[in-house]
Amino acid sequence: MGRIKVNKTLWILLTLFIVFVAVLCLGIKYQSHKTKEVTAININIEAINDERANKDRLLEEKIKWINQYIENENIDQPKKEMTEAEFFVLLSKAYGVSPTVTDTSEYWAAGYYQKAVEEYKYKSLDVKQSNKKINHLRAAEIVNMVLGEKNKGNDSINFLNQSGFNDLFDQNALYNNVTRKEGIEIIKRTLENGFYTFQELNENNKRTFIFLGDSISLGWNADTNSPKHMPTKYGFPYIIGNQYENFHIVNLASRGATTGNLLNDLDNPIYQSKIRKSDLICIDIGSVDLLGAANDFLEKVRSGNGALPTVKQISAIQDAANQAMINLDNIVETIRNNTNSPIYIVGLYNPIPAGTTGDEFGDLIIKKINKHYENIAMKNKSVMYIDSFSTFNGKESDYVISGEIHPTYEGQKVLATLLSEELPKE
Repeated sequence: MGRIKVNKTLWILLTLFIVFVAVLCLGIKYQSHKTKEVTAININIEAINDERANKDRLLEEKIKWINQYIENENIDQPKKEMTEAEFFVLLSKAYGVSPTVTDTSEYWAAGYYQKAVEEYKYKSLDVKQSNKKINHLRAAEIVNMVLGEKNKGNDSINFLNQSGFNDLFDQNALYNNVTRKEGIEIIKRTLENGFYTFQELNENNKRTFIFLGDSISLGWNADTNSPKHMPTKYGFPYIIGNQYENFHIVNLASRGATTGNLLNDLDNPIYQSKIRKSDLICIDIGSVDLLGAANDFLEKVRSGNGALPTVKQISAIQDAANQAMINLDNIVETIRNNTNSPIYIVGLYNPIPAGTTGDEFGDLIIKKINKHYENIAMKNKSVMYIDSFSTFNGKESDYVISGEIHPTYEGQKVLATLLSEELPKE
């Protein structure tokens, strides 16, 4: 009996040992398999990274001459013919337009094309054509697009020739490919004669609402998540566009624009063309006129707990205010020579917080200008005055970006609300 018990015990131990060895072997085999999988994955990731780095190098080579020109204005191989992608990317960069993600695929400018189609409705841009050489006619069509015009073929040439481009487009050479030097000349002229931003195409023939002004109308710095010193889609014109689906917003505002700058722009055939096709017009201008004259005074206000202007500063600010009022008279008259569309004049607000030393002087000057703006509205048919001063007064910390003259997003929404209250109810 003792031998049977011993044998039984040995069998149990032997069985457990065999099971242990089997499990151990399977574990080693499984681990070996997983190691091979991980190694294969690592190899694939390395291959992908190598491919991506190679594409990045190819992209860098394609735009190297573009970046060099932007940095130092030297044109590498000026007689070399451009592709459509090179022309459009350089034009986009000149306007500060860049995609969120740069495509490094076969169509290296695909990111720029996608942004243009989605945000600005430039649907005639075809990325499959981007790597082909661009001729003068196609360049003219693209320039028309960024100016917000739908013109094609000879109509695009005729529009530009009437708008100060006539020396750049030879009717006998429209199908000649554009060289780098020629492309840059076309882009420079677009910047000089055109608008501050790319213009969205009015693809659904909505009512056109023109906005004329400075960086306030561009929503400057209103988006706290975007880089500083940039226009944003948080300006009151775009808020209006989101509220009224029947309006096509045409924002012709420019950073740093004074009333004098706007008056000069209205002599430009491209601006006049927009004005003539407008259904409504909004003007928000004059802040930069005062800022130029009051900058030293405002710096003292910001550096401490307020300040009073010197006699010299008072004189300069008053002169600037008087000139702004004269210019606005002429601005309204010039617009009226081109259209009878309703005009909405947005009054100025005082960016100096109420109760700060120097704010009373600011109030005095701004109220004087606003009274003149209001009188223009009273004297002219279909001209409305929008009072922003009263709403902003005492709420500067909420409605004005600290240390700036630009409205916060809340301030921009206030401007949009004040304007919308005067718009026709439909």
